[in-house]
Amino acid sequence: MRNFKLYPGTLIEKLSWGSMLLFSISILLPENYRNIPLFMLLLTALLGLKSKTPSKAGLRIFIVNGMLYLILALSLLYTGDLADGFKRITVMASIGILPFALYAVNGNKVLSNKRLEMVFYWSFLVSVVIFYLGVFVFTFSKGFLNSTIFEHFTERLNSTLGKYSLHPLYASLYICISICLSVHVFTQSTKRAQKLFLILCMLFLTLVLLMLARKGAIFFMLILAMAYFFIKLRKTRYSYIFVATALLGLIFSYYIEPIRLRYVEFFQSFFTTNVSDPGSTSFRLNVYKCALKSIFESPIFGYGLGDTKHILTSCYVQQQNMFSGLYFNSHNQFLSVWLAAGIFGFLALVYMMYSNIQLALKSKSFLHASVIVLFLGFLMIENILERQDGVILFSFFINFFAFKNLKHKPTVEKNTYNRAIS
Repeated sequence: MRNFKLYPGTLIEKLSWGSMLLFSISILLPENYRNIPLFMLLLTALLGLKSKTPSKAGLRIFIVNGMLYLILALSLLYTGDLADGFKRITVMASIGILPFALYAVNGNKVLSNKRLEMVFYWSFLVSVVIFYLGVFVFTFSKGFLNSTIFEHFTERLNSTLGKYSLHPLYASLYICISICLSVHVFTQSTKRAQKLFLILCMLFLTLVLLMLARKGAIFFMLILAMAYFFIKLRKTRYSYIFVATALLGLIFSYYIEPIRLRYVEFFQSFFTTNVSDPGSTSFRLNVYKCALKSIFESPIFGYGLGDTKHILTSCYVQQQNMFSGLYFNSHNQFLSVWLAAGIFGFLALVYMMYSNIQLALKSKSFLHASVIVLFLGFLMIENILERQDGVILFSFFINFFAFKNLKHKPTVEKNTYNRAIS
């Protein structure tokens, strides 16, 4: 580290970089402190706003990525449950804050600094690895490291870690992003020790992902892995490592019964005639039916952000044998937005994702495209914009890559990040 200065720029640039570095380690912070980097970045953006040079391309990203939040906020004007609406719009604040903050920060070229970019990736990856190593240490200290670890791992992660507890879906999202970052850093690295360390990190995170047994997350990663293999890896010596890792993952999943049963249930749900089977996939199919039924009854403006819970609950009451009086969200962010803000909210989210996919393709960055595909997949299976862990990850990375890949001259040449961590 003796050759690395944090960032030899202005105070605003240092604050911008410090905020993003703090975000990269946010998984190590208690849940109620994980939004601190968000407000630090907002404060930095406000302090440096006068020096911001307007950019048409940057302004377009700001509008496209921030429009959804504005439409959702406007839906509060006609919602019945204003208290719940304000609570939800507050949780989703990063959808509105981060497009503005990174639009302002982008003017000081921090996002286009290749060395800082790589340090950010390393910091995020190592923080996630440390977090899950800590989970295993905690599991061992409590005597849970036994034959039931695979059966109860997700439950313990979700409920026994206090303010460090993490829902399995968002836990898998952190892992998926970390694996994508580690692959990118691996391809840029020139040092054997770093490559070995990255391989170990990827294997460890893959193991944890399999233990979490989130079907959607694993499916999306398999799609990205196959795409990476055929686009970039097929004719290289690392293809053997890829194939061996994939086979080990399949063997591991097959012989661990709790994990295997998750996938058996998934495939059975498509062939069973009893859609009231209380398996998770069957539940989703019934939830989607209720959500679509409600959408068709008010497709233009929706019901307002505060009323979607009441609308879905009224549908669930009619299916007591399936839902037993319990509430489930729509498990699809596109449907949830349509319920809350009508066709305008739905189109705003669709256009946001479409525009960011276009940006990823134009940037010719497999990492950028991979992260967008990941988020698109997670939006299809869960309301990730309505939980703090999901919405901050989504908002930061969507805007980070969008603004980073604007046409700026790189400040550091390729592979010089090695000096930053030597």
